[in-house]
Amino acid sequence: MVPFRQSQISYAEKYLLLFSAFNAWYRRVTGERIDARALHALMYRDAVWVEYRRGESLERIRPIIRKITILSNVRPLHSYGDWPGSLDGPDDWQGLIHFWYAVRCTLVHANADAQQSYYPLYTQLAYESLNIFMTEVVMRLQQDTSSEIDDEAVRYLYGDALPTRRRHADLYARINVK
Repeated sequence: MVPFRQSQISYAEKYLLLFSAFNAWYRRVTGERIDARALHALMYRDAVWVEYRRGESLERIRPIIRKITILSNVRPLHSYGDWPGSLDGPDDWQGLIHFWYAVRCTLVHANADAQQSYYPLYTQLAYESLNIFMTEVVMRLQQDTSSEIDDEAVRYLYGDALPTRRRHADLYARINVK
């Protein structure tokens, strides 16, 4: 039984690293330093989600959102702000953003929910869905004509390099899903 337990993937650390890339991106594109205000502003940046609802992007995220919807309606997350702690359905992308933040807060602040037997599944689903979203962000960056900045932006998003102060504004101006 010990080898089986050792073979299981813990998504908590991987999710928090991925969320930190998401955090850097959304703070930059919204211009807000406070998470609550930045996430609120992000709710109005919906171009990629309009494409998603039309079936033009993020195709792989829909089945994961369905799972999150079912799970969060059975066991709602600890909610932050006015979010009820569950998703309304596969098109509830704003709820998905709240979900990502709620999972992050539960892990970082070690809320009692994190000790529940079902919580690793929340973490896994948060990781899988946010990874798909951030992959879309990176792909859009790579489609830009300036490969030097794109390479630097990709390294920054994945934590391999920090931009220089001189290039900071130019770099982050490109980390913007339109």
